[in-house]
Amino acid sequence: MKLLFLDDIRNPKDCLLYMHPKIQDIEIYQKEWQIVRSYDEFVIWIETNGLPDFISFDHDLGLPEEQSQELNGMTCAKWLVNYCLDNDLKLPDFVVHSSNPAGAKNIEGLFKGFGEFKNKYIELGFCNIISINQPTWRRWLIEFFWLFDPVTFFSAIGTFFPIE
Repeated sequence: MKLLFLDDIRNPKDCLLYMHPKIQDIEIYQKEWQIVRSYDEFVIWIETNGLPDFISFDHDLGLPEEQSQELNGMTCAKWLVNYCLDNDLKLPDFVVHSSNPAGAKNIEGLFKGFGEFKNKYIELGFCNIISINQPTWRRWLIEFFWLFDPVTFFSAIGTFFPIE
């Protein structure tokens, strides 16, 4: 089983003390993990090794001095959703171990919305959502929601593309 741990400071065993309410198999943190400390390492690891079976996410990854924008766990989560869509892959199992409650909720909400979207639209054959066949206003609306608020995108998509 390939396990990927995204955190800039902690190691998987550090999560044993506080993750039991969120995960049934807390002993998973005793297993061997591949640890990535940044957005770049996360992307490179997945592009090199393929999707892991399970990912444990931190939200706040710190901000290196040479970096002009914050690339955090949510940025990694958005990249992962796009990667799964582009490659027609199932999202791996995950947990968010972040001590930032708002950041954790955002990541969980994104994945929940993506799961509902994928189940409702892609697996029912309605997969080419952003296509040249859609009216311009719909494409613009989809792209707007996706770029600025992916969580809202997945909840709004059902309003504009209902399945009868």
